[in-house]
Amino acid sequence: MIRFVTALFFLLTMTAVAAADPATWAKVLGEKGTAVPAALAKAKRDMSPEEAGKIYPGAEQVSKYGFAYAAVKDIPGVVKLKFSFQPNKTSKQLELKFVSLELDPAILNDKARWDDLLAALVVKYGPVKKPEMIEKKIITWVAQRKVVQLAKIGNELSLKAAL
Repeated sequence: MIRFVTALFFLLTMTAVAAADPATWAKVLGEKGTAVPAALAKAKRDMSPEEAGKIYPGAEQVSKYGFAYAAVKDIPGVVKLKFSFQPNKTSKQLELKFVSLELDPAILNDKARWDDLLAALVVKYGPVKKPEMIEKKIITWVAQRKVVQLAKIGNELSLKAAL
């Protein structure tokens, strides 16, 4: 019975994640002219883990490598949020430098979903300058003087933005 409930929960969760369409991606990513996706718009450069955790519960629990994760609720196509902290050179206190949307890895194997995501990213960040990178699934844009990168790493897909 426990396995059935676990499997049912997993399927329902994956169904919710799988629901992203072009209009939904536009909402998740936000307006053109901003580097950081709308889903992470409250994250600010140099925030402490504690400050980030007040907005995104879980972001205060930083690993020894400087990463923290927050659960996602009601963001189709996104499985979790990732925060990258680096120590300040003077104070050695951790400061937020990058944020990522960790995307549903099923997008990698679904051409229609990949195309929807890519189309929404092009609307937000502009055309892909090196089309061969689409095939490699590692695409970099510069928006508002900040780097934004969609990358497949292993079996994961991530949209990372500098703050």
